[in-house]
Amino acid sequence: GRHPQLSMVYAAQKACALDGLRADRTAAEADCAVARKWSATGFGADTPLHGDSLEATAFGLLETGDRDGARHLFWQAKALYGSAPANRMRVGRVDSELAGIALLDGQPELARKLLPSAIERLRTRAYKVPPLLAEARLLLACTEAPGPECPADLQATVGRHLAEVAGRADPLLLWVQTLVAQVELRQGDTGAARARLAGAIADARGELPATHPRILVAQLSLALATAQAGDCVAASDQARGAWAIATTGGLAAYPQFDAVRAALRRPVGHCGVILN
Repeated sequence: GRHPQLSMVYAAQKACALDGLRADRTAAEADCAVARKWSATGFGADTPLHGDSLEATAFGLLETGDRDGARHLFWQAKALYGSAPANRMRVGRVDSELAGIALLDGQPELARKLLPSAIERLRTRAYKVPPLLAEARLLLACTEAPGPECPADLQATVGRHLAEVAGRADPLLLWVQTLVAQVELRQGDTGAARARLAGAIADARGELPATHPRILVAQLSLALATAQAGDCVAASDQARGAWAIATTGGLAAYPQFDAVRAALRRPVGHCGVILN
C-alpha cells in the first residue's frame, strides 16, 4: 500500500505519547500500534526516526503500567540510535528512562550506572527539565545505594537546577519533586518533603488531570510524609482519597504506586497502618 506521509507518522507518535500522559491505556495501545506501524514503513524500520516511534510507544506503555514492554522498546530504540554523535540526546533520554524502570524494579545500582552519561547527553540541549529528571533519579539511586557515580554535592545541584525552572508549567516537574521528596523522606526530613509535595501537587493541577497516576503517586507520598510527621487523621484521609481514585480508574497496577503503597501498608510512626 501507499506509504503514510511523515506528518501522519508524527501525528500518530504525538497521540501515542499524549494517551500515555493521560494514562488512557486503551487509546495508547491503539495509537501506539499505529505509530509503530506507520513509522516502520514511512521512515524505515532500521532508522533512528523509527527509534523515536518505539521510544514514544515505550513512554505510552510505561505511563500505563507495562514496565517490561516499555523496557524492551527502549532497548530497541537505543540499538537504532547507535553511537552517532547526532543521536546523543536520544540515547540520553532512553538511558534516563531505563534507569527510571530500574529504580521501580529495585535496582538502584543499575540506575546509578546508566545516569551520569545520560545527564551529560541530555545537557547537550538547552531544555533543562529532562537532565533534571535524570539528576533526581540519580539522587534517589545514590540515596538507596551509594557508589562511585554519586557526586557529594548532588542534592544541592538538584536543588539549584529545580530553582532555575521554578514556576515553569511542565508535567515532568511533579515527577522530579516526588523523587526529591522520596529522598527527603529517607533522610527523615519530613517537613521539607511535605511542603515540597503539597506545592508540587498544586502546581501540577493545571497540567495533569486529578486522576493522573503521577498526581496520585505524589498524593500517596504526601500521605506518607504526613503520617511520618504524626498527623494520622490527615494522612489517612489523603491516602484513602488518592487510592480510591486509583482503584476506580483501574490504575492499581501502575508500577510507581508499588513502593509508596508498600510503605503505607506497614506501620508508619505512631500512626500504624495508613492504607490496608
